[in-house]
Amino acid sequence: FDGTNPLVSLPPDALISVLCRVPACDHTALWNSCRYLRETLDSDAYASERAATAWAEVTAHLVSREEMYDLDHPDGSLLEYDDDSYNPDDDISDDDDDLTEEERAVKEARKRRWEDKREQQRLEVLETYYSELGRCDESYKYDDIRVDIQVDGIKAGLVTFVRIPRPLLGDLFLHAADAHSQELQEVGWKLCDKRGRPKVRSIKEADTDGKAKRGGFLHVTKVRIREAYRPSDNTNVVSSAVRAALTVPELEGKWTLATAMSDMSVYLTNDDEKRMKIITRESFDSNGAATDTSAREDEKRKHDERGEECTKLDARTFLRVGYKQIPEVVGTKNHTNAWLFALPQFLEKPIISHEESLA
Repeated sequence: FDGTNPLVSLPPDALISVLCRVPACDHTALWNSCRYLRETLDSDAYASERAATAWAEVTAHLVSREEMYDLDHPDGSLLEYDDDSYNPDDDISDDDDDLTEEERAVKEARKRRWEDKREQQRLEVLETYYSELGRCDESYKYDDIRVDIQVDGIKAGLVTFVRIPRPLLGDLFLHAADAHSQELQEVGWKLCDKRGRPKVRSIKEADTDGKAKRGGFLHVTKVRIREAYRPSDNTNVVSSAVRAALTVPELEGKWTLATAMSDMSVYLTNDDEKRMKIITRESFDSNGAATDTSAREDEKRKHDERGEECTKLDARTFLRVGYKQIPEVVGTKNHTNAWLFALPQFLEKPIISHEESLA
């Protein structure tokens, strides 16, 4: 505690208001100056205020194929060893007095040989199952892409995409969509023909230069941002995160048509999810019979309303980013979530406000 620092005399709410406008590059100096300031900067209340007032600084980092490999293989390559190879469970210790110099040299040679084999296996896996954008399907060559999001220099979530090349696959676009996931299958069949060319009027009319018919087809598969950066359903940070993810340098020129489906999970809070589990658990007795009551039905109704509200929030997030709704699938019986699309030129304009997204 630094009593000479005038900021420490401020109550927490006032201190947060004062520090809210401080650039993220100065946070480290503030963090190191005083425990009181450090606790304030580390608090969810400060993160929420930065998000709500649009002072939060959002950056994005595309996870490289090497980083993706390390995430997929935290223990390294699973290389089996034989009698003539190095056993990693029997490492050499400097304190092992039982080994002669010759035995130590033999074991060290085996270790180097094992490490060389392991690195060779890693390179082969990277070449076969990964691309410059992330994971790559061996059969259809679509990329699963992960972009990590930081807010004020702190990891705050991620955005993931799938990218299908067109017309590299010829008329196998829909096969690739089917192979990836049920969601992409639905999106692909509803919006595109077998070569991945858009077939709905709203996209075709927006694609005045015809570029959306070929090149990368990019679909948002997941958006997750820490709850502290979504105070009172504020959409500032999530919107900035999606825009930042779409515009990382590695994706420049890699897509000509992007799609998304609004997802209530993006804005559900931990309390929302807990209530959902309780409602599900209490809807049945120990024998599996329904136990619906008027009070429980009311809870279900509130939960459904909350889910619909979160779905609309996510749709507005994409509208803020620059996406447009696809009216051919909006409001139909089978598609309660909003379907949206973007062309690269849509993202050349600034992010619009939440109020503008309601217009």
